Amino acid sequence: MRTLREWVLRLWGTLTGRRRDRELEEELRLHLELAAEEAQRRGLSPDAAVRATAIASGGHVQAIEALRDQRGVPWLDDLTRDVRHGIRTLRRSPVFTAVALLTLALGIGANTAIFTIVNGVILRPLAYPAPEQMITLTTNTQELSQPEYLALREGSRFLVDVGAYIADDVNLTEGDRALRVRAATVDGHLLSALGVGAAQGRLFARGETDVSGPWFPGNPENPQPPPIAILSHELWQAAFGGRAVIGERVEVNRRRYEVIGIMPPGVDLMDDHIEIWLPLGLNPAQRVEFRGFHFLNVIGRLKDGITVQAAQTELNALMENWGERLGAPFAKHVADGHIQLTPMHDAILGSASRSIWVLQASVGLVLLIACANLANLLLARAETRRRELAVRAALGAGRGRLVRQFMTEGLLLSLAGGALGLWLADLGVDTLLRAYPGTLPRASDVAIDLPVLLFTLGISSATGVLFGLAPIAHARA
Repeated sequence: MRTLREWVLRLWGTLTGRRRDRELEEELRLHLELAAEEAQRRGLSPDAAVRATAIASGGHVQAIEALRDQRGVPWLDDLTRDVRHGIRTLRRSPVFTAVALLTLALGIGANTAIFTIVNGVILRPLAYPAPEQMITLTTNTQELSQPEYLALREGSRFLVDVGAYIADDVNLTEGDRALRVRAATVDGHLLSALGVGAAQGRLFARGETDVSGPWFPGNPENPQPPPIAILSHELWQAAFGGRAVIGERVEVNRRRYEVIGIMPPGVDLMDDHIEIWLPLGLNPAQRVEFRGFHFLNVIGRLKDGITVQAAQTELNALMENWGERLGAPFAKHVADGHIQLTPMHDAILGSASRSIWVLQASVGLVLLIACANLANLLLARAETRRRELAVRAALGAGRGRLVRQFMTEGLLLSLAGGALGLWLADLGVDTLLRAYPGTLPRASDVAIDLPVLLFTLGISSATGVLFGLAPIAHARA
């Protein structure tokens, strides 16, 4: 407890440095005056007494430094003085400082901007529970037929659940406003496979989206599923103002639907910006009809411990006897192993992932070139500071003290450039997303967040260390 109190007092003394210095100087002056009076009483003249007292105290500055070390945190005091000296040094060279800051801002800003995209698009997991278990199932024509989907739903042992959907634009009428929104017409099993729950109300129950009568793709006279709908959080806020809408009815494509639930914020489907969820209305009894109609997008969730490769192997084995399930004429079509499993994250990104990583490596190389050029400028500037180094060394500054001073100057320069680069990155990413909407997958997840800030701090600190070591290495050479 005593040690903690001592360090608290030391820290307080460091934070109140100017007032403390004035008190130390006043205290030291009083001690010197008392010592001088005592020397005069011993017979010395006033001037000789003052001189003898100064010699005995070891010098005014040295005494102040010793008292500072006793009443403050020495390394924090040194850091404060190094920062002040570094700021003064950079202010004395405004042209060099401006060029260095601009170069660093552009280099760090470009890297931060691309890493913001990398973090949001590639590194950030999808907004589902255990997103690594989510997969998509596609055929050579991308979509699956109804018989294929039903066979997967009932015969696959590697999936927790699997569901189907169709995405399309629909007309939604709210009051006197007509909106064009993106809709996902889904099978009830899909929401179970996604693993999401309703933020308000409820989701579709199993079997609630099915129909029992004859069903034909694209037939307007098909039996209709229940007129119920789920709104996305974003549509609920934008079109309904966040008011209570559970139980109300909205008109979608001239049919009235009862709102039964609100999705949590950020829940989407394959980055398709789904705004309203409607029931699909498949007939589970139709297992062999319409084998040639491939119109269902299928998403599944793997069981715990099952890899995509193991699931694909089991699916290929399952398809070997699909002729019995789907009819003999269909056997050869499915025996080629044409249904493929793909992690949902990879399916959303497609080929964009490789391009983004290449871009990140490119801007990283640009930053290395910028750092090399700035290091050369610092080496040239170090030539003009040889006299300063010699004077400081003659006054007693050790090698560690000089290294710390140059490291502080380098970090000040790089952190200021990093802060400016962070602002440029935020401006650049926002401009890019506004200028080219819809071209970047998962664009809604791209944001300046904690990982991006840590990345910027990391590269700024690394460049600062480099700039601090360059003058020292040149001076030693």
